[in-house]
Amino acid sequence: MSRLLLLVPLLLLAACSDNRQAAALLDRIDSLTCEQPDSALCLLQQHEAEAASWSRSLKMRHALLTARAQNKAFVDFTTDSMLLEVTDYYDRHGTPNQQGSKPDKRQTYETSTWNTI
Repeated sequence: MSRLLLLVPLLLLAACSDNRQAAALLDRIDSLTCEQPDSALCLLQQHEAEAASWSRSLKMRHALLTARAQNKAFVDFTTDSMLLEVTDYYDRHGTPNQQGSKPDKRQTYETSTWNTI
């Protein structure tokens, strides 16, 4: 039992370290998104499998960065389901800067999608 009590904090520490590394990776990718969206997309795709084990907030950030990089690289969106999930997530859990009224966001999305057709 005492070994288990020692193991739990070590596992939690390892998980926190992984989340910090993932957050740092996403920060670096975010800095590439505007100037080098193709490079950002490549990095995001390379870490797709790894992202499956990240926390929900990191998964949503990964999805948001992917959508942003695709948009900057003029990659066509084949579905909006992930964007709707990301929008809903940030409406519930985002900072005031990340939140907004859903109609405005969706209208902006629909307008930008319509303009690319």
